[in-house]
Amino acid sequence: MYLARIKDVIKNNKTEIIIFFVAIFFSFCAFYFNTVKFQNDDQFTIYRYIENIADGKGFVFNEGERVLGSTTPLFTLLGAILKYIFPTVSTQLLIAVLNSLLISLSAVWFFRLSTLMMSRQFSLASVFIFILHMSKTVSAGMETPLCVLFFLIFLAYVFSGRHMYAALALGGAILTRPDALLVAALACVFWLTTIGFKKTVVYGLVMSAVIFPWTMFATLYFGSPIPQSLVTKSHVSDIVYQPRFQAFKGQLAEMSRMYWGKVIDPENIPVQSVINLLPFLVMVAFGVRYYGKKYWLLFAIPLAYLISYGYSNPVMYPWYISQLTPFWLLCSLLGVYKIYEYVVERVGSHQRWIYAGVITLLVFGPLYGYAQLAGSRGEGSKITLYKMALYIKEHKQVGDTVGLSNIGIVSHTLNDTYIYDFIGLTRKDTLKYYPIKDECLVKNQYVIPPQMVKDMQPDWIIAGEAEWVPCFVQSEWFLSRYKPVYNAGTTAYVWQKIK
Repeated sequence: MYLARIKDVIKNNKTEIIIFFVAIFFSFCAFYFNTVKFQNDDQFTIYRYIENIADGKGFVFNEGERVLGSTTPLFTLLGAILKYIFPTVSTQLLIAVLNSLLISLSAVWFFRLSTLMMSRQFSLASVFIFILHMSKTVSAGMETPLCVLFFLIFLAYVFSGRHMYAALALGGAILTRPDALLVAALACVFWLTTIGFKKTVVYGLVMSAVIFPWTMFATLYFGSPIPQSLVTKSHVSDIVYQPRFQAFKGQLAEMSRMYWGKVIDPENIPVQSVINLLPFLVMVAFGVRYYGKKYWLLFAIPLAYLISYGYSNPVMYPWYISQLTPFWLLCSLLGVYKIYEYVVERVGSHQRWIYAGVITLLVFGPLYGYAQLAGSRGEGSKITLYKMALYIKEHKQVGDTVGLSNIGIVSHTLNDTYIYDFIGLTRKDTLKYYPIKDECLVKNQYVIPPQMVKDMQPDWIIAGEAEWVPCFVQSEWFLSRYKPVYNAGTTAYVWQKIK
């Protein structure tokens, strides 16, 4: 009986099963063959939380300090469960396997969502482009694949009229990334305009019920369900010196590289805009024109992120906005699909050749980008943080403390060491030192507050030349207490406290 059911499931979902395994192959290969194992610093902050939970130390960054520095509690807990089950496997590998599985499930749901709006043939090509794009998130080691999975499930169900499941998925997305509240707000507007006030309240309560247990736990355990990292990012303009709309430019740059922009990427911004960004926006515009009325929620989500992120957060790394890739892909592909249908209707013949030409134009850029990612050789720029951490690990004494701004790789390597987080993602008392008020201050991207160093006086400091207030690092107070002891070939130094 059960065997017959399994056979029926396989028979009815052959395409989805093939998509799942193709996605596993491409996503894990992108991680396995890429020799740059330190893609970014942020992922290792999560890994430290994961390992502390699995080791029974609690949901903490520094042992004994209950500070919620992770904005992704659900992903962190999933990682901790895996680490507890497989303690001898490296956390980085465990997360890579988890993310490969999540991307594969996401690919299935992307295909299902696409078939609601496009032909099955075009949806298959679209999901392949999706897989090529999302494979990069495996090496990034963050929560993006889980968030994307929840978003796609939400959209597939909400556009199919199965709103209860959509609300449950959206609750999971909020537990994965707090910015999913933005999507929740748009979802409530969608429900209000389509199914009425009463049902909107019901589904809002369903979402609340999903996140309620964590909210209660976080309030009792940490004192607040709001992550400290989120509190710090709300003061980012006092900490990081960058133009406010820099993130807006960063998002546009990512959009321009969605297709052939991965191959043709001129340094000249006007030329780049004409060759890459403008055609992409035209594709999206066609999608809005033909699908915007019925599926306006799909287009509203990435636009809302573009505006809110562009204004509120001047620091924008690619992994911050990777969860938007499926939205922009689908919005643009819907436009291409309508253009394709129009051309086929007008020409009336050679449909296969037109289809092959369109798909080739769309795929060759992402395929080129994937080949670059999987074939990346070298250690990457973040390896210097790892080397400096190894130096400290070899020379430090029991009870030594370390202070720095890029806490991820170093804190994960020195997992038994107390870390002073100069940015304040995992410390509650850091924000009081910002903004820096010093006549000698040179406003580089980030500068360490002198008073913070005086108050904390860590045994080791990792900092680049541009991170110091010049007068402070050259002062008698500093030079009588710290000496540079190691350099990994960059402008950053390890400073040791003179004892």
